Amino acid sequence: MSSDRRDTTSSEVHTANTSATPTGSGSHRGPLQPLPGRIIALVATGITVVTTVLVVVLWWAGTAGLSGAALVTARFDALRTGLSIGLGGGGIFALYLAWRRQHATEVGLVQKERDQADVGRAYELQREVAEHAREDAASRRVTDLYAKAVEQLGSDKAPVRLGGLYALERLAQDNEPQRQTVVNVLCAYLRMPYVMPGDPPEDHSDKAALAEYHEQVQEREVRLTAQRLLSVHLRPVHSKPEAFWPHIDLDLTGALLIEFDLAHCQPHHVLFTRAIFTGNARFERTTFSGDVSFESTSFTCGASFRQAKFEGRASFQKANFSAHASFYWTRFDRKSDFTTTRFHTTASFDETTFKSEVHFLEAKFDGRVTFCAARFLSYSEFKRATFHEEALFNHVTFTATGFIDAVFHGDASFAEEGHHLVPETSFSYTTEPMRGATFGVDANFTGTTFSGGIRLEGALAAHPISHRTSWPIGWTTADEHKAVDHLDGEWHELVKLQLS
Repeated sequence: MSSDRRDTTSSEVHTANTSATPTGSGSHRGPLQPLPGRIIALVATGITVVTTVLVVVLWWAGTAGLSGAALVTARFDALRTGLSIGLGGGGIFALYLAWRRQHATEVGLVQKERDQADVGRAYELQREVAEHAREDAASRRVTDLYAKAVEQLGSDKAPVRLGGLYALERLAQDNEPQRQTVVNVLCAYLRMPYVMPGDPPEDHSDKAALAEYHEQVQEREVRLTAQRLLSVHLRPVHSKPEAFWPHIDLDLTGALLIEFDLAHCQPHHVLFTRAIFTGNARFERTTFSGDVSFESTSFTCGASFRQAKFEGRASFQKANFSAHASFYWTRFDRKSDFTTTRFHTTASFDETTFKSEVHFLEAKFDGRVTFCAARFLSYSEFKRATFHEEALFNHVTFTATGFIDAVFHGDASFAEEGHHLVPETSFSYTTEPMRGATFGVDANFTGTTFSGGIRLEGALAAHPISHRTSWPIGWTTADEHKAVDHLDGEWHELVKLQLS
């Protein structure tokens, strides 16, 4: 394709060069040819002869029969008339010569401008040919480097694979349009199946077992290098600003990620669907400018999203957090979804801001969870959520919420002044934010205010009622207690007080 382009352009250059050569024919008239010197001499001689003849004729014809002063006057007039005619003829001829010279000059200038334009076009075409040749050469070079680097990644030797990673990094750093492609290759490499090395085999183990273990250890180093290259170039806080690669998407679907560190980075769209994070996963102060998916993701150790920003949609559906999950001071600008997410130990959402709707539908919190001073600026759903340990929602601002059929096995605290549940009456399910909720231990609503009221029909509290329990104003528990089919122990129904 590039050779066809070069052939076509070369033909254009040849045509331009040919058109730039004067041919003496064409649509425009060429300059007048200069008069030969002999013609100018003949004309001058002719004018002189004619002038002399006129003077002689006027001399003799005009002075016949005259004498004295009249004769002198007549001869002078004849001489003056003849010379005037001669000079006039010479002047006309001189004007004609000047006109020819001027005409030739003007035509020459026009032709020179046309020649210069033709030369300019020819030069531009030549420059384009050279530029295309350079681009083709650069493209071939990039393609060759890319192919060799990818080939290195397929090597069975870890040092060669490491060399391939660094070759791809250099290629992306020097060729901005290739950065997303290189990142895609790194992500594809990390998505390939991998088994972490277990405990080192005994010294007396067979060579095959030792070789397999060493290969797994070396491959781990290769993968850590690939992860490090991603984080280094997605982090704007860097000693070399030019090392930052903006607007990069990551697709790590199903990848096994080891001690993954994306803290302070700024990726765009990110896919961690079904990924497995072994070791701590760090996303502190990370800014996700596009949509993010952690659906069905497994965090085997701690996961920190402290002060992270999700500017696009964020999904944690069916994610599993095996250790502490920190979302302290995190910001969700668009819809976030924690439907059926499982928090096996503690979780913190303190001072987190949800600017758009958030769903914790059927989420399970096996350990202590805190939402202290969190702000829910749109609808928040905790329908059928299960809290096995203490759940703290102190100082929280709810714009509209639903805890329908939620289960609190541990203490539930919605205390402190400044906590607001503001139902949106245009949505029926938000007019009953805790309908059918189950409170297994203490429930603290001290100082809580409910703009628009709250309904707790169908809610249950475990028997006996703790003296520390404080129900919303206008609600209390029924005196009698009873057994509930699907729950252990005895339970009291929450009833609304009858105002006198």
